[in-house]
This record gives sequence, structure tokens and C-alpha cells, in this order.
Amino acid sequence: MRDAVLRYGRVYQAERSSAASTRASSERPVNLCAAAESASCNRYTHTEMEAASFGQNALALSSQSLMVRLDLYLGPAPWLPYDGITGPHRFDIGELNWGQHHYDIIQWAADADDTGPVEIFMEEGRSGYKYASGVVLYGKGYPGEPIGGEGGACFVGTHGRLAVDRNALVSDPPDIVSEPLRPNELHLYHSESHSGNFLECVRTRKQTICNIKVAQRAASALLLGGVAKQLNRTVKWDPQLEYFPATMKPTAYSE
Repeated sequence: MRDAVLRYGRVYQAERSSAASTRASSERPVNLCAAAESASCNRYTHTEMEAASFGQNALALSSQSLMVRLDLYLGPAPWLPYDGITGPHRFDIGELNWGQHHYDIIQWAADADDTGPVEIFMEEGRSGYKYASGVVLYGKGYPGEPIGGEGGACFVGTHGRLAVDRNALVSDPPDIVSEPLRPNELHLYHSESHSGNFLECVRTRKQTICNIKVAQRAASALLLGGVAKQLNRTVKWDPQLEYFPATMKPTAYSE
């Protein structure tokens, strides 16, 4: 999809979520990320969101009146007999419907929109990420911080800590989020309406706030976490060429 959007010059806006930590067109995530970068709060990044899982976590739906083309439903997945389960996340590859919203906001705050991790590791059953900039992302909550467990994130840096979830945005010290950004500090892309931003970009042909490159990088991070979790070991990744270096290539998941 990324290649097609770029090849044909299409305007693309990624899905908006109601989660406070999503790059939706609203004040909370924009201010959070701007504060995180301006306050140098991106040295270490912690999040409650777990990365990809490759287990079967299916949603069972009624099939009494449902006509199913099983070949189309399974696609490239291994063939399975029909068992009445037709949910969208049967194989749970990447938690792409939910997890990328949160890794998207983390990569935005870490100034990693146009790149990705260079190493994915496992710690206490959760996948973590290391970026070339020095940012380290842990797929677990920050000790002692209650905010962030409801689908959010906690950013810890040299000047303090910020935490956000669906219900709250807090910082330590409090003035990190209570004080408005100064004119000389970083100001990020901002819009008041997600759909309005898309329509404006259709008219002007500028990039949307959730453009295709941003969406692809967020989804890629989740899938990389799934690979590391399935292999249960550290995996090296080249975010520019987007491939596994030959010495670390997990061949079963390289395509």
C-alpha cells in the first residue's frame, strides 16, 4: 500500500482511534509529543502496550447465516477446516488493529517517524526496541507510574517524565505539561479535525497528519516485535533498507 500511494501520488490518512495516545487531530497527543521532544523526555520510552503475538486469539462470530469463502478468508495462511471462527485477528499477527496506534505515538515523540528500531529484544516476555538515536522502548509499564495502563505510554527523559492514556495526561514535574510551549520550542503538525485534515490535504496535496509512511512504520514496529517474540531472541533490523542483516536473518519471517 505504501508503494502504491507514493507511486501514484495519492493522499492517505491512517485510521483515527478514540485512544488519547493516538496521533489523532487533537490537542493531547500533539502537546504530549511536542513536550516530550522539547523537554528531552525521549531518552527512554516505556509503554504498557504489548507488541505482536502470533498465537491464535480469535473472535468467534455466529455463522448460522454467514456465507464464508474460506480460501479468501485464510489468504496466505495455512489451510484450516471451517470452524465458525471468522474474526479479523485469528492469527494475531501484529495486533495491527490496536497496537500500532500506541507505537505510532511513541515513534512520533521519539522523532522516529521516518525510521524504525535497529534492534528488537525480549525482556520478561515482552518485546522491546532500541533505536539508533539511543531511545529504548520497553513493552511494559514504568515502575510506579499508574497512568499509561489504559492503552497509553510513559516517556522518561533527562528533564522528567510524561505519561498518557485514554483518561489522563500527567507529568513529573507537573509544569512539563501545564506550561504552554514557547515560540522557540518544537511545534508539531497540528489539526483540529482528522477528516477535515484529510479533505484539506486532498485540496492542497500536502501530507496528512497520519500519512502512509507514518502508518507503515508503526505497523512495521508491531510486526518486528512479533518476530522477536516468536523467535524468543534478539533480532537486528536495518530500518533504512528494511531488512534483517544477513547474520541475524530470521528466514521464516523474512518475506
